[in-house]
Amino acid sequence: MLKSNKKRLLYITFLRIPSEKANSVQIMNTCEALSDYYHIDLVHSKRYFEKKNIREIYEVKSKDLNIISVFIPKMRFLIRFQRLWFYISLLIFYIMAFLKLCKSEYDIIFTRDDKLALVFELLKKIGVVKTPVYYELHDFSPWMKRLKHIDGYICLTKGIKDRLKKRRSIVLHDAVDYKKYSNEEKKVVVDTSLFKVSYIGNASTYNLDKGLLNIARAILNLKDTCMIFVGGPKDVWYKVKRLVKKEERKSDRFHYIPFVPYNEVACIMKGMDCLVYTPPMNDKLGIFASPMKIFEYISTGIPVILSDLPVHREIASECPGVLFCEPDEDGVMGAIKRVYEKQDLYREKAKKNLDIAKEFSWKNRAKKIKEFIG
Repeated sequence: MLKSNKKRLLYITFLRIPSEKANSVQIMNTCEALSDYYHIDLVHSKRYFEKKNIREIYEVKSKDLNIISVFIPKMRFLIRFQRLWFYISLLIFYIMAFLKLCKSEYDIIFTRDDKLALVFELLKKIGVVKTPVYYELHDFSPWMKRLKHIDGYICLTKGIKDRLKKRRSIVLHDAVDYKKYSNEEKKVVVDTSLFKVSYIGNASTYNLDKGLLNIARAILNLKDTCMIFVGGPKDVWYKVKRLVKKEERKSDRFHYIPFVPYNEVACIMKGMDCLVYTPPMNDKLGIFASPMKIFEYISTGIPVILSDLPVHREIASECPGVLFCEPDEDGVMGAIKRVYEKQDLYREKAKKNLDIAKEFSWKNRAKKIKEFIG
């Protein structure tokens, strides 16, 4: 039974859920937090007839969040034509979603997909859709400035908002389930007495370098340390292995753990000595991205090393347990060495990160979205 005092919100995305990517975590947490204010229908794609229970994977408890999966069939003969396969899948999703939703009425439409934003722009322009549409931007392209019929923009960074200029918009960084990350017991995935330096997550977003090779080079030149990469894809790990082999060094200080279930990430982070995210500067990662791993990192009470990029400063400049460095081999090596040599100091500083992490809750973020979209 729907609560009569709640508006109905349609959150629609072509993104695959469940997945090993952070975007599925972001979507599920956003929707559950917004369900305090709205009855939400989350419409998403679900590929290859995935049988895992989404509510269990993401620990969804809200009764006001209705999850509607649109299955995309697996057409093996098109796999080699990736671009064609993508647009065929997208068209299938649009048709199936329309058939599921054609008899439904909503007070608000919300999406984070650029192509869906274009669809709603056209439908609003010709008068087919009159419902307010809000677009959450996780990146920026110049064509977005030509959107005139979107009712509001939720920008993940100040850099995105600045480029939208006079559009009605608000800056809201991503968030974190603070209690989950701060209270979780640590899980040791590599039994070693060495100082554990770790990168956790997807290492190939946008196919851009996220600094793993610089971490590996730093470990090669530092004593009593090891590198633990938790996530994927494997081809990034193979690059690390080739580097280690090329340097003719022992590889027993380099460890790889494939993608793990979402509900295990927090305890694995807690088992590390230092968490590192040091991508080089570019617009996507340095100005427009709001990496969820930063919020997760600072919620663990573990020392964190970040590359000195504008968006990293925007998020974590007030965190005492975060050390910023240049995103090159020397910068990363110097930062790891500094944390290693002053472990007690940085552990104490990292505990103070928790007070700041509390402010980056999904509930706080949802409250600000509610105030913005009504």
